[in-house]
Amino acid sequence: MARADHIRVRFCWKGFIPYWHHGIDMGDGTVVHFTSGLPLNATSGTSAVRDQERLAEMKIRRTTIEEFHWGYKFEVVKHANSLDADSVIVRATESIGDQAYILSQNNCEHFASWCKVGTARSWQVEGMESLAQSAVSATTKSVLAVAAKKQITSAALTMISRPIATAATAIRPIFLLADVAEYCSYVTAQKMGYSDDHAKNVSRWTGRSTAAAIGMVTGGPAGAAAAVTVHEVTGRIAESICGTVKKQIATPVAS
Repeated sequence: MARADHIRVRFCWKGFIPYWHHGIDMGDGTVVHFTSGLPLNATSGTSAVRDQERLAEMKIRRTTIEEFHWGYKFEVVKHANSLDADSVIVRATESIGDQAYILSQNNCEHFASWCKVGTARSWQVEGMESLAQSAVSATTKSVLAVAAKKQITSAALTMISRPIATAATAIRPIFLLADVAEYCSYVTAQKMGYSDDHAKNVSRWTGRSTAAAIGMVTGGPAGAAAAVTVHEVTGRIAESICGTVKKQIATPVAS
């Protein structure tokens, strides 16, 4: 570990949901990171109260490295390209005291990556968004499939689009593999260092291609067209729902 390294440590929220906490090593036994300044194992009040207290106190601080990792094993985050050490240190130092912590848009990983490479990104958030969208898309397909079997989809969907209503009747459980493929390709592209937009483009192409291939096998050209139509529609629904949720939680806790 060296001065200006981007470091991270794995914690568990509520004791069972793992996440990575990020910061910048200042090279003198201190770390600059987003933190409430409260001990990790604080026990006063209920869990909900403790979470609110932490969020209310959240800002970029310079703490000892022990107050960064709290006894847990930490590691260096490697980047293919990064700013020089002095620039990283300047960015971190000048940010001390900044607030407006936003989990989905300005969290500890956004801050650390901005200091290290000049771009604020959170691979954790981006990955969770992709997973959520794939899950919602798959759920929507399942709902449409059940509704089609019960013959309650046609009238409702025909009011919106006859092709969608027709395609819904062709949904098979195997179509859910398109969402799995889309998510897995996103994660792979992300790990390869692609930008979020590039990774999304790759995953969308993979999802459409998988849907088309499955549709072709199960129903020929018409099945392929139906599968792609359903995948596109459920994908847009998922993107809209997840986007709305993201906007709801993207509110600064301090300013």
